[in-house]
Amino acid sequence: MERDDDISRRLCELGPDYFLKQPPALIEYDPDKLSRRLKNERVFARLEKLYSPIPEATCGDCGDVCCRATPDFYFVEYLNVWRHVRHELADPALEAEITARAFRWAFLSLVQRDVYCPFLFDGRCAAYSVRPFNCRVWGLEDDAWYERRAARARESLEKQRDYFAAHGVKMAAPPAELVLPKCKHISVPPGSRPVTEPLVNSIETEIAMMHRAFIRPEEFRSLNFHLHFPGHVALKKVAPDKYDETRIAVALEFQMTGKSPLLDSLIESCGGRLP
Repeated sequence: MERDDDISRRLCELGPDYFLKQPPALIEYDPDKLSRRLKNERVFARLEKLYSPIPEATCGDCGDVCCRATPDFYFVEYLNVWRHVRHELADPALEAEITARAFRWAFLSLVQRDVYCPFLFDGRCAAYSVRPFNCRVWGLEDDAWYERRAARARESLEKQRDYFAAHGVKMAAPPAELVLPKCKHISVPPGSRPVTEPLVNSIETEIAMMHRAFIRPEEFRSLNFHLHFPGHVALKKVAPDKYDETRIAVALEFQMTGKSPLLDSLIESCGGRLP
C-alpha cells in the first residue's frame, strides 16, 4: 500500500485545483451498460482486490444498530452494487423493495426514525458480498479516529437540522442521537492486520483513482461521485438543484399526514426497478 507522500503525488495528478473546483453537472450514464462494461473490463475484480487488506469482520448480532444507516459509496461501488441487485440477485420483488426503501431513506431518514438502509432485511445485508468500503471498515477504527468521524457527522447534521428548521421541518432526533455510536461488537480473526487510518486513506485513494478509466477528470468532483446509495438512486430522478427542495416538500407532507404523495410518485416512476 502506498505511503502518504505517494498518495499526495497521485492526487496532484488530478490537478492543483482538484479539491477547489465547483462540482460539475451530474455524470450522465446508463447504469446497465456502464456496469456491464466495468465487469467485462475486470474493474469490479480490481475493486475487490483493493478491499482485500481489510480483515473479514464478524458482527456480534447486537440488533442491527450499525446497519440501519447507509454509508457513502464511491460511484464505482454503486455500479457494482447496482449490477449485483439487477443481474446476480435477479429478484424483481426484492429490487422493487430496495428501490422503494432507497427513496424513503433519501427523503425521510432524518425525519423518521424507522427508516433503515435499503439493504437491511431481517438484520442481514442483502448486498453483503459487494458492500462498499465504508461498510467494511466500520467498527474497526480506534476511538480517536471514530471520534473525528463522529464530530464531522454531527457538524453536518447540525447544519441540516438548521436548514430543515428554517423550512418548518423538525428532525426525528437531535444530531448527536443520529450519529451512530462506535460499535463494540465487531471482531476480526487473531493476527489480522490492524486497520489504521493511513491504510484506509491509501485504499480510498486507489478506489478514487479507478474512476479515471471511465470518468473524465473534470467529473471527479461530480455530486454523484461519492454519496450514499439512496442519493445515487434519487439523483437519477430528481435534479440536484431540486433535491433539497424535494426533501423539504416530502418531509412536510409526511409531517402533516404521515404519508407523502410526492415520494410515492417518485417511487412509482421507477416501475419497481433501480433507475
